[in-house]
Amino acid sequence: LSHAQRHGTPLAVVISDVDHFKKVNDTYGHLAGDAVLVRVAAILKETVRPEDVLARYGGEEFVILMPDLVEEQAADEVRAVQRALTSEVFLHHSQQVFITFSAGVARVRDGEPLQDAVARADDAMYEAKRSGKNRVCVAAQVPA
Repeated sequence: LSHAQRHGTPLAVVISDVDHFKKVNDTYGHLAGDAVLVRVAAILKETVRPEDVLARYGGEEFVILMPDLVEEQAADEVRAVQRALTSEVFLHHSQQVFITFSAGVARVRDGEPLQDAVARADDAMYEAKRSGKNRVCVAAQVPA
């Protein structure tokens, strides 16, 4: 954030949430749920750019800070991660488990606290969930 503010460059924030995660835990057990989180994290790490910052945000959510990208560019990067994830076959005891995630993207506005952008990305992620899951929604730009 301080780099983006100092240099006047964009910073996109992404919140992603594994779809149907409770069902994975309930159907296959918590060890399978943990394995899903490990796999999703690995694919995120392999697919996002080296300069992006990836962290588990809690539960089955991840946050990605994407410097030098505006919302639509970040959304395209996240869609590439979704494609990489859905092209993988995840097996639990020889049974295929289909894994997807929904994501919301927001750009940090000039002078805006990071928490506010995270909240807008989170709202956009919930919109992605409501609109069918395995989607990326971009937060509406509210005038500064």
